[in-house]
Amino acid sequence: MPLAPASHFKEQLGGAAAPGQADRRICLHHVGGRNGSGAFPVLTAFEPDLINVIYDADPDCIDQIKQAHRRSKSEIHVLPYCLGDSSKTTQFNITYDPYGSSLLEFNPDYETFYETHAGSDYIFSEGLKTMEKRAVHLVALDQVLAENRVPRPDFFSIDTQGSEYEILQGARGALKSSILAVALEIGFHPFYKDQKLFGDLCALLSDHGFHFVKFLHIGEASPYRAKVGLRADGFQVYGDALFLRRIESIESNGRDPQEISLMLRKLAFISIAFNQFEYGWQCLARDRRPANRPGQEPDDPKPLYDQFLDQIQNEAGLLPEIPRLTFGSRFTFEQSKARFDGERSGEGPALKRFFKKFFSRLFGLFRQWRYGAGYAINRARDIFRHRIAQDSAVEALLRRWGLKDQAAALRRRRLKIFNRAWR
Repeated sequence: MPLAPASHFKEQLGGAAAPGQADRRICLHHVGGRNGSGAFPVLTAFEPDLINVIYDADPDCIDQIKQAHRRSKSEIHVLPYCLGDSSKTTQFNITYDPYGSSLLEFNPDYETFYETHAGSDYIFSEGLKTMEKRAVHLVALDQVLAENRVPRPDFFSIDTQGSEYEILQGARGALKSSILAVALEIGFHPFYKDQKLFGDLCALLSDHGFHFVKFLHIGEASPYRAKVGLRADGFQVYGDALFLRRIESIESNGRDPQEISLMLRKLAFISIAFNQFEYGWQCLARDRRPANRPGQEPDDPKPLYDQFLDQIQNEAGLLPEIPRLTFGSRFTFEQSKARFDGERSGEGPALKRFFKKFFSRLFGLFRQWRYGAGYAINRARDIFRHRIAQDSAVEALLRRWGLKDQAAALRRRRLKIFNRAWR
């Protein structure tokens, strides 16, 4: 499919930054957007700060994508492009299940594999069977950015059933210049012919300055359909993975301080959106905060996410510093080695059981007291647990901005640490 002229996008983009000028909004590019899908968390309060650019190779689903986003407060662009590693014409496979449509053909080595889906057994050889082949014109993301002046991606997500590696190859320029985070579908088994697997994707993104962060989802499938009652775990065969840009790669590419500041703050917000608070905090700590950021006049209001980050920094600065021992400060090297001496001789576990039983009985006596030291200890513990069970100032701030899942993630980790300290 030929590319639309640049003027087509100049009309659509309205409030976007001019070419060569950084946009303070966060631009999300998603490839494989059938049904309006995407990989970035839904953050309603921040929608005015987001630009969504959505691609799908099947023109039949373009109206469906637009309909799915009709109520969004974000700027939306839906493009009927088939992204790849270069500009060329090829075949696109429309499969029995349209969500499985791909540039690659199904690998018959996996014809017996199935997963449980939508209340049925989803046999891959059925769902991924090619029903129609369409000629499509591939185009690299770098070419789209160069010829159409769409906003450059800060966040890049891909769900294209096996062709993710080739799309990343066609986005080398964007990976170097603007992309701060990547979320994509990955495979551990080649369900499509010639499909690159997770290791290939991880190596490619590492070479471009990205950390592998986590699996956002792991999908299981079984190679054999047993009777109900004989089914348990399946093979972990595919999933979704998150990668975040290394801070050093932002700071070492000859960028000016204003651009570095903008990229660090965008990366901080993206990190927090995916519960990577410590990495987000590190980004904010490295931000030198020039007086004016790219594209910002002195009297311009800050984007909502920038105001949110300022508030996070203020509240986080007020959190009490609770010292935590490191392994190296807790044990000398000799003590670290000696931890295993008793276990090898069989003395360690017995001694451990003795002390555990002794202290269990001792604290049992304390719990029976209603007055004196035992009661005071229990009362102090109960008060402390009640107080730490309440939201911290940072968690309360997250909830006010509608980031309930992110607040819950902080709270779980905090309570886990405190509860272990009281055991």
